[in-house]
Amino acid sequence: MIRRFVFFMAIGIWVFGIAQSGVAAEDKAMPLEHGFSGIKWGAASATAGEISEVSQKPEVNFFIRPNEAYAIDDIILNQIIYGFFRDQFFAAYLEINSEREFDKIRDYITNRYGKPRAQLRVNQTAYVWSESKLKIKLKHFDETDRRKLSFYYKPLSKELNKIWADADIEITKPLAPKDKRINPVIRQLLEF
Repeated sequence: MIRRFVFFMAIGIWVFGIAQSGVAAEDKAMPLEHGFSGIKWGAASATAGEISEVSQKPEVNFFIRPNEAYAIDDIILNQIIYGFFRDQFFAAYLEINSEREFDKIRDYITNRYGKPRAQLRVNQTAYVWSESKLKIKLKHFDETDRRKLSFYYKPLSKELNKIWADADIEITKPLAPKDKRINPVIRQLLEF
């Protein structure tokens, strides 16, 4: 009887250990080159967990996750939109609330990825960093005083941009309602 108890106790501890190591692995931050917020670049929307569709454009669906936010130092980014092109994850968009936050994020990314390529357009300034298959864009729209940080998986975003350019589709911010979450789970995105 004691042997049986010890045997089952050992199995229980072993199973619990495996379950805990799986949870710990899920909580680890995925390198941006591989994906964003636990979603691998190119993955289907069905693998993204609890998401809600907020808008569509030709070939693209945009989603949010309820109760999710990211922190970059003392900056909380709680308007996050996930883009899926032909049901493949290709972009994440994060709204930035102020010029101070914009400058701080720009400086951090510059320190980490090097000097950006600046794109000056009518009523818009964009800073672009490119790493292998990842593109990071930080944009400021002058007319609306809107700011956003975007992460793109280049193989899919290039294909989408070509399709939209050929079809003369305007590339603008995806429309999404402001998320009025009460208690978002805040994860660290970039560390200073």
